[in-house]
Amino acid sequence: MKLIARAPLFFVALHLFSGICLSPYLKMGGYFLLIPLLFLILWVFSYRFTHLYQGDLIKHSVLAIFFVWIGIALPQLSFETRQAPSLEAINCQEVEIMGVVIGRVRESPYGKQAWVEAFAYQSQKEWHRIQGKLDLRCKLKDTLTFQQYDSIQVRGYLTTMYTSSQGYGTYLQREGVLHSLYLEQGCIHGINHSWKYAAWWMQNYLSDRLRILFVDIEAGNIARAMLLGDRSALDRDTKMAFSDVGISHILAISGLHVGIIFLCLDFLMIWLHRFPGGKRIKQGVILMLLLAYMFVSGASPAVVRATLMFGTILVMRLLRERYVILNVVSLAALIQMIAEPSVVFSLGFQLSYAAVVALVTLYPALNAYFQSDYMLLNILNGWIGVTLVATLATAPLIWVHFGKFPTYFLLSNVLVSAFAFGAVLTGFLTILFIWIPGLNALLAQACTLCVRCIHLIAQLISSSPYAVIQDQVLPWEAFMILAIQLLVAAAFLFSSKYRSFFSFSRR
Repeated sequence: MKLIARAPLFFVALHLFSGICLSPYLKMGGYFLLIPLLFLILWVFSYRFTHLYQGDLIKHSVLAIFFVWIGIALPQLSFETRQAPSLEAINCQEVEIMGVVIGRVRESPYGKQAWVEAFAYQSQKEWHRIQGKLDLRCKLKDTLTFQQYDSIQVRGYLTTMYTSSQGYGTYLQREGVLHSLYLEQGCIHGINHSWKYAAWWMQNYLSDRLRILFVDIEAGNIARAMLLGDRSALDRDTKMAFSDVGISHILAISGLHVGIIFLCLDFLMIWLHRFPGGKRIKQGVILMLLLAYMFVSGASPAVVRATLMFGTILVMRLLRERYVILNVVSLAALIQMIAEPSVVFSLGFQLSYAAVVALVTLYPALNAYFQSDYMLLNILNGWIGVTLVATLATAPLIWVHFGKFPTYFLLSNVLVSAFAFGAVLTGFLTILFIWIPGLNALLAQACTLCVRCIHLIAQLISSSPYAVIQDQVLPWEAFMILAIQLLVAAAFLFSSKYRSFFSFSRR
């Protein structure tokens, strides 16, 4: 109850999330939303004037039911407003479809392949609205050259998407790609100009500039993935190495990256405090730069969440209002869920909020308990604590979706923490000063050094024995390695409370 009292938005977000998750299993019209709304009005009336409900348990239960019901109705209301059938209505037939290429065009020995967002199809020489994503496949002999965000008109046979990989099939379902179309003929109508296209163009422009600045090609590919979300040039071995050691979150722009950028900008603009109203100017400039970074990095759920969170903090500072950090996180989640209810089924959304809620609620108590008199120990304790709490929150999701768990997660995350901070910091400064010759190259070299260290650690640990625990293979040696890491971490955390064990300088 104390949590609900201090962070009421967390209560609302949690039950709205539950309702949206239940929505696919409880089909009902949007008008059913009126039933709990009327019930809530009657409940408020009776509570205000007759005091029939005095207990907090009853009050919170009624509110929980109300917000869960809203969550159930929200996706269906959103679907009903579009009033367009899905691709299933024209499945298993030869059709002509208009749409926009929304994914990177991939080339294979069999031809070209890309995701397309369909918005119309032709039937009896008339165009009708349609909605859904499909996987467009072209044969090698096809000369149609299209790229991302092209508006295209294609004709071919539409069929249900099939893949022999269970994991890839689950990924396609999460992304809403349920059908594939084998191209017979098509034409391009030009670029579909939108804010997403503008963001993609800016991302490609900065990516090309970084490609020139980074002499080390492999380090440059990793740096572009970390800074701009451009993972197109990453090879499979690099992705697997980062995934096997539990640091794949470094390759995807997340709250870690946005937080480092926030601290960097806050420090760089501290000189504005000397002027009247300088603090408010600084908050406004940082907010605009964070929004711009969200724009050019692709606006993934993790980036949107982090930008909304830090943006809310900046707005609160501008208004000189006090805030509870859990309320701020919950507000970001509410905005995302209301804007696009289907985002709750995204693994990135689930991992992002699971980690950040655990860090906000559990880490402060853990950090306070293991607080030491020495600065270096506090930094190490912080790295260990953040890794343990975030892994504890996300491990069930990773196991369910991927069926594996990195054995050396604690060792790898503690080792790469400082290098990841340095890589994001110097990389963001490289982008910020990318038009200043000399300085941009110097910053790129510093970023390259940090990225090389991260990559080396990932390769060494991923090549170690029993680096991954998988659902098919559960060797006891891997569990022993995991147990040893946890015991060493626990011993370090508890022993750091006693100054007699260490001789570091005092703070």
